[in-house]
Amino acid sequence: MSTFAQQQSAPLLHSSTSSRFAGRPQSSRHATVESCEPLSRTSRALAAFGVMLAGVLLVLIIVSYTNQPLLMRTFGLDRANLHPSTSSHGGLSYQNYTSFPLLGTQYLHECAKQMSGFMSHGDYWDAPRHHGAPMDVDHANDPHNRICNSTITYLLDGKVGLAADLGLMAQAAALAQERNRTFFVDDTHWTRGKWTEYFEDVTSLQRGPEPGCLPPPPQEFVACPRTARHWVINSLTAKYHLGHSFEEHYEDPYGHQLNRKKPVFDMAQKSFASTIRPNEEMRTLIKIAKVEFLRKFPRESEQLEADKHTTLHRSYYSVHIRRGDRIPHGWMHHRKPIATQVYIDAIFQRLHKSDSLIQSSQSPVVYLASDSPPMLEQFAEAYNGTTFSLPGSKHSELNILASPQDYHQEMFDKLPLQARRKATKGALIDLALITGLWGGEQEPRLDSAVVSVSSNFGRLAAIGLGWEGAFGNVDEMGDIDNTRKKWIDVDLQGTELPVWQAFELF
Repeated sequence: MSTFAQQQSAPLLHSSTSSRFAGRPQSSRHATVESCEPLSRTSRALAAFGVMLAGVLLVLIIVSYTNQPLLMRTFGLDRANLHPSTSSHGGLSYQNYTSFPLLGTQYLHECAKQMSGFMSHGDYWDAPRHHGAPMDVDHANDPHNRICNSTITYLLDGKVGLAADLGLMAQAAALAQERNRTFFVDDTHWTRGKWTEYFEDVTSLQRGPEPGCLPPPPQEFVACPRTARHWVINSLTAKYHLGHSFEEHYEDPYGHQLNRKKPVFDMAQKSFASTIRPNEEMRTLIKIAKVEFLRKFPRESEQLEADKHTTLHRSYYSVHIRRGDRIPHGWMHHRKPIATQVYIDAIFQRLHKSDSLIQSSQSPVVYLASDSPPMLEQFAEAYNGTTFSLPGSKHSELNILASPQDYHQEMFDKLPLQARRKATKGALIDLALITGLWGGEQEPRLDSAVVSVSSNFGRLAAIGLGWEGAFGNVDEMGDIDNTRKKWIDVDLQGTELPVWQAFELF
């Protein structure tokens, strides 16, 4: 048998006379072994270092895929402290658009592209990823680190009414505070003018984690997903963010019916108390209206008026009658406007409850608001008591703000800007007195609100009254306290559960 050294070392097709065909000498193996010299100490150290470095790199690669935040914190690269200047590689691009911020309908289109065709089953704040990176658009260089690191912006565009926008905005502001993001309001496309014409700048009230930082370039706004660095939300895209997944995450999972809504109620109440507040001009107008309204209250005697308990005699009912482009939700109305008498009957049904601040023998003073001028006259004629509304004000700066016609969104948008501004100021004064929001001491006190849940004024009235004030002692099964409630819905009248929702989705 031939040895391994005698076997050919070249392809069989080569000639036997070729130099490549020559067999290896039997001593070649031994010569090779004898020629190897032991590795030097330096070589062994370099080899060990190479193995160690390869191990470290392997660990970093594994961690980068399984726990990227831990890796970034370890090396001081936490995203909370960075303003990346390179592409996010997140798979999103709004480069087909030329004007920013986009319109609300355009953001809706982008959300439809991202969100349709699949359903997320993860946590509300799980970040969808594209090739391992969180889905986002590219971000521009910020060499001076002046742009806020992470933001939530509510985009106003006038596609819905004032109260509808405020109800949605209250949730967005609360989410920004919870997620430690800076909150902004963008009014570029708002058909009512500028936000600060009516409200205080939100950045002065809810300063966020980086006070004084600048809003991001609008081309970096992302409507979906909400985990993008600069999330923008508006009345049209809210259905993708404040729907079922929001309810599953933020409502009380152990509560029944109305009790499930308590955390969301608290979020809204906190936003209206701390972030969404009328500016100085509007506070002045609201105060003028309240002072004039106080003169409508009966004064039995000077002594009684000076008594510390006279707040009982300055309590009022608010009534809001929505007409225009709204249809009642309740089946019993047969899609027809709710009759004036239904509102009046609700007042006196509530009046006879034992804990009412107003003596049952009296007809309570009513602050009346409606988007329909004829309804104000109709109610005042039918009601056996004192009413007050903006058209009846003796102050020209108030009665000029009264709604001149039924509110239809499309018709409103066609009005001249100055007319829209007046109507918005009037609506905000009405909202303050109908809901009791932004109230203070030494003012007329809202006892009860008679409203329709199909109107967003009606939804916000519960926020102004407070949880127990609006719903009484809600029992463990989430049933409203019909004896002590001060929020009276004349639309659904408790026929649908839960009886109240914080906002409307469009």
